[in-house]
Amino acid sequence: MHPSLRLENLSRLPISLRRFATPASKGSLKDCKRLAQLLKDSENDEIFRHCIPVFYANLDPAGLPYNPADDDGSLSDAAECAVIALNALRGPLHPLSPLPGGPDLWRRIWAWIVFFDFYRPAAIRSGVTLLYFIQRFSPDGRTTALISETVGVRTIVMHGWADLFTCPEPADAPGFQFLCRFLCDSMRADDPRHLADVLVATDGPVGLASLIVRYIRILVLDPERRERRNQTAQFFRGILLFVQELQTATKVSSALVTGGVLKALTSAACAVSEYVDHIPNEELEDPMLDFFDVLQEYLDLFGAYDIIIEALAAGLLPTIIRTGIICKNVENIKTTNLWRILDERLPESTVYCTVLAQLGPLLVGVETLTRAPEFKELAIYRCWRMFHTLAYDRISFVEERMLEAEPSSKGCGNMKCGTIQAKTEFRRCSHCQRVYYCSVDCQRVDWESGNHRRACHSMRRFELTRPHMNRRNLSFMRALVHRDALITYISGSHYAMVLSQMRENPGEPLVTIFSYARGGVVCYIRTINEERLNDIESDIDWDEYIARASRSGGRMTLHIVHLPDGNRTRRWMFPLRSDSSALHDGLLRILNALPEDTDEWQETEVTREVEKLLEANEDVNQIHE
Repeated sequence: MHPSLRLENLSRLPISLRRFATPASKGSLKDCKRLAQLLKDSENDEIFRHCIPVFYANLDPAGLPYNPADDDGSLSDAAECAVIALNALRGPLHPLSPLPGGPDLWRRIWAWIVFFDFYRPAAIRSGVTLLYFIQRFSPDGRTTALISETVGVRTIVMHGWADLFTCPEPADAPGFQFLCRFLCDSMRADDPRHLADVLVATDGPVGLASLIVRYIRILVLDPERRERRNQTAQFFRGILLFVQELQTATKVSSALVTGGVLKALTSAACAVSEYVDHIPNEELEDPMLDFFDVLQEYLDLFGAYDIIIEALAAGLLPTIIRTGIICKNVENIKTTNLWRILDERLPESTVYCTVLAQLGPLLVGVETLTRAPEFKELAIYRCWRMFHTLAYDRISFVEERMLEAEPSSKGCGNMKCGTIQAKTEFRRCSHCQRVYYCSVDCQRVDWESGNHRRACHSMRRFELTRPHMNRRNLSFMRALVHRDALITYISGSHYAMVLSQMRENPGEPLVTIFSYARGGVVCYIRTINEERLNDIESDIDWDEYIARASRSGGRMTLHIVHLPDGNRTRRWMFPLRSDSSALHDGLLRILNALPEDTDEWQETEVTREVEKLLEANEDVNQIHE
C-alpha cells in the first residue's frame, strides 16, 4: 500500500475533522457525509490529501454488497459510503491535485465502478465517473497505463459516452473533453481486444455508428459551437482518430458507412474548414488532413461511387478548397490524401452520371471560393483546374445525350446477322433478358446452333453475381466509351497498334482496354489471355464474349473499361459491334500484305493504309453494347 493511503495519516488532521474522519474510515455513513461536506466547504488541498485514506478504506472491495440494494431499492451503507468516496476523489474538488498512490487507488475505484455500472449505473453515472477518474489520473503515467490495460474500461467509457448525451447541455459537459482526450490518447480501438470492449457497450457496430454521428452533430455541427472554435476543432480531431482506428475492422467500417458516419464527418470537416479565418492554420492542418486520410481509407475499402456521392452532398468541394488554403505551408502537399482525392478519386467518379448530376450545381456553388487569389497561388489549384475541366466536359456530354434523347441501339444476338437497330425494335430472350434478336428466325438460329441454349442460364447467373451498377450509370459509361473510342482513339494509329499486336501474337484474340484511372482515358491493347489472367475476381464472362466474337465473322471486337474501385480495378465489357466485317477483313488484308521481316515494319506506312481503309468504310455502323 502506498504510504499516503495509510490510516495513520489521519493524525495530521485537525481535531475538528478527525472526529468525523476516524469513524468514517470504519464505514459510518453519517460521518462520511459530514466529512465530505466539510471538505467541500474548505477546499483545502492539504487537508483533502490527508483524508484520502478515509475514502480508500471505504472503497475496500470486501465491502461490496452481496445484494446490490435493499428490498426497497436503496443502497446499503457500504455502497453509499463508496458513492461518497468516489464523488470526493473524482473531483471537481481540487481538480489540479494529483491523486497519490494511483495504482492502489485505481484497483479499488475500478472494482466499485464495475459494481455500480452493472447494478446501479444511475447511482454515480458510472461511465461519466470513469471518464473523470481517467482524466484525474492522467498526470500519472504508471496509473494511466494500468487503466488502459484494464479489461472492460472501454466498455464503461462507451456507457459514459452515451450517458453524456443526457446532460442538460451536453456540449458543455467536461466529460466530453475527457472523452475526447481518451479517444486521442488511449482508446486504441485498432486492438481487437479493445474493439471488442467497445462493441459490447454499443450492442454492435450499428449502435457505435449512431453514437459517433450523435457526437459529431452535438459537438461539431451545432451552430452554437461556433463561439468555441478551438474546442470544436479538438473534438473533431478526437473522433477522426477514433474512426481511423476502427478502419482495421471491415465489418465495423461497413456499418459506419451505412450508418452515415462518413457523411457526418464530411459535414463536420466542412464546418471546421470555415474556421480558416479564426484559428491559425497550423492548428487546423492536422485535423483537416486527418479527415482526408479517413476519407481515402474508406474509398480504398469500399470504392468511390456511393461514398463520393455522400461526401459531395455533405460539402466535400468547399472542404477541399479551404483545406488547400489551410495547408498552404505544408511541405509535400502532393503526397497527402487531400491531393490524391482531388487528383484521382474525384476525376474517377466523373464516369458516373449520378455523380455528374450532383457535381454541376456544386461546382457553381464554389466558384467564389475558387476565384480567391490565395487559392489560385497554390500548387493544388492546377489540380483543381484539371478536375474542373474534366467534370464540365462530361457534364456537357450528359446534357447533349439528354437533348438528343435517341433510343439506344443493339446488335442482333445471332452473331451471323449484322443487324444493328434501335433497342425497341428487337425482341429479347425471356429467360436471361440479356440477348436481343431482330427476328424469331435469328433467335431460333442462336438457340439451336449459336450456343445460347448453353449460355442462357449461365449468363443470368453471372449477372446476379457480378457487382451491381445503376442502369443509368452503365448506360452513360457505354456512351462515354463510345465517344472516347470512336472520336479520340479508334484511328489509323490505333489500328496500326492492333496490327502490330496481331503480328507479335499470331492467332491470339485481342482486347482493347480503356482505362479511366485518374478520370482521363488511356487506351491500349492486350491479348485476351493476358487480360483474362488479370481478371482475378471474374468481372467478365469471358467464355461467352470470346465465343460470340469468334462467331461474329469480324463484326464484333472486345472493348473493356478499367475503372478503379477502391483498392482494385473493376472491369466492364462493352463490345464494339459493326453491321459489316469490312474493317476487319481490310485489316487482315493489310496484315497479310506486310513483309515478314519485322525490321521492315513501317508504322507510318501502315497507319496510312489503315486510314485509307477507315475512309473507305466510314459509313459502317458501329455501336458499343
